[in-house]
Amino acid sequence: MQLKKHLSMQHSAVFSFAMLLLSFLLVGCGGSGTSSGMTGSNSSSSSSSSSSSSSSSSSSSSSSSSSSSSSSSSSSGAGALTLQETDASTCLLQGVVEADHTGFSGAGYANTANAAGLGLVWHVYAEQPMRTELSVRYANGSTEARPAVFAVNGKNTANDEFVPTAAWNDWQSVIIAVDLVYGNNTLTLSATQANGLANIDALTFSGAGIEPGNCATARIAVAGQPTINTPIEFNAETFTRGADLINAFDWNFGDGVAASGKTVSHRYATTGIKLITLTITDRDGGQSVVQESLEIKNAAAGPIRVFIAGDSTVSTYTDTASPNDQAGWGQMLPAQYSSQVTVDNRAIGGRSARRFIDEGHLDAIWNDIRAGDYLLVQFGTNDGHRTATYTINGQTIPYYLEPQTDFKTWLQKYIDGAKVRGVQLVFVTPPPRNSAYCTGGNGTGAHAQAMRELATANRVPLADLNAKLVTYLTNICPAPVPENFFLRRADGTVDGTHFQEHGARVMSSMVADGMAEAALTIDQFRR
Repeated sequence: MQLKKHLSMQHSAVFSFAMLLLSFLLVGCGGSGTSSGMTGSNSSSSSSSSSSSSSSSSSSSSSSSSSSSSSSSSSSGAGALTLQETDASTCLLQGVVEADHTGFSGAGYANTANAAGLGLVWHVYAEQPMRTELSVRYANGSTEARPAVFAVNGKNTANDEFVPTAAWNDWQSVIIAVDLVYGNNTLTLSATQANGLANIDALTFSGAGIEPGNCATARIAVAGQPTINTPIEFNAETFTRGADLINAFDWNFGDGVAASGKTVSHRYATTGIKLITLTITDRDGGQSVVQESLEIKNAAAGPIRVFIAGDSTVSTYTDTASPNDQAGWGQMLPAQYSSQVTVDNRAIGGRSARRFIDEGHLDAIWNDIRAGDYLLVQFGTNDGHRTATYTINGQTIPYYLEPQTDFKTWLQKYIDGAKVRGVQLVFVTPPPRNSAYCTGGNGTGAHAQAMRELATANRVPLADLNAKLVTYLTNICPAPVPENFFLRRADGTVDGTHFQEHGARVMSSMVADGMAEAALTIDQFRR
């Protein structure tokens, strides 16, 4: 029985093997019956593969969801990252988001204020060091180019003209090659002329491996004229977005000295080009690094020449030895310094920022001034007159210059001219009128604020006479009787715009204080 059972098992095994062999032979010959069975097996395998593919798709969807949570409006088709003006990685927009002209992508486009130095700042993360192409989509419906400089981590990378397009709704692209470091990168696009940037719609990076940043970054601002053994102030300028995420600011001044803090001061003992490095650390330990080169020069040995452009509150008047004589602060400025400083006061009564240029007075200064000289500029008193006019060559021209537009545009000409000539420009904000007594009234406040903003945007040292004098006069209450600060007319009434000698002396001291606060070299010769 055991033998029969064994034989029976052998026969069964042989039969099974034969049937399996026959099945394979029929498949090879295209037999339909067995083929159907095998197709069922393949279908099951395909279903399994499809399930695997579905799982892969689910994983991809999860990744996409993660990217979406990183930046809700940033897009990355085919690995490319596009940044819009409303994205969290657009750190600063010195202007507004508009949707007036058609053809833009996203929620609108960036229209920055028209001034040199203003623009946009973005923050991105690169998975590795790379060179990539950046497409800047823009429209320029004006008749003039809108030149700008593009910088990465503080280093100027490219300049482009952003030439006119057919209209404000005709969008074109400028391609810029940029080098990104591993980790966080800070990108800036800044206007180089007073007409500002073109309208900017979007930035698109070519290739993969670039993600939106969190804007926990800053840029370096330097106050003062950098010379050896002179305190220089360094400020980490943070942006509209991301400032609340920053945990620390660490500085390396390029001479072996380091410091920490948002605003720090440093003195250099040697001349030369110094590479300033600012490391910004966010709350999660992420870091952004920005750099700027700074040339440290020898302190001026003297003499220093100071030219002044301004109006009647600055001008020089006849001194009759009476303390009640009319005087301008420019007339009193030489007394603040030693004989190493000479002052050439070109201020003229009744002038605005525009009229001073229209009549050729600024050109006359450019003819006489040289590199290293100072030019102090104060306007804003006459620029606020809404009805007054003046006439040149038969043309009637209004005095009034709107603070945020026309006034800045004309002041920009002083900035541009000083820059190309190597002149140390200083803005002086206009003094208030006598309404500032007790109340802090500030009739020239709008023009003073415009000067502050333009000075900040162009890194021009500022002597804030307006703010200092408003504080000074507010604390004088009631107004003095007899008046000893503002001008007294012959009939005993008070001219609330112009000044006596005492007032002019106080203001000249405030202007000198402002230049000292800006760490300018001239302060070495202060009496």
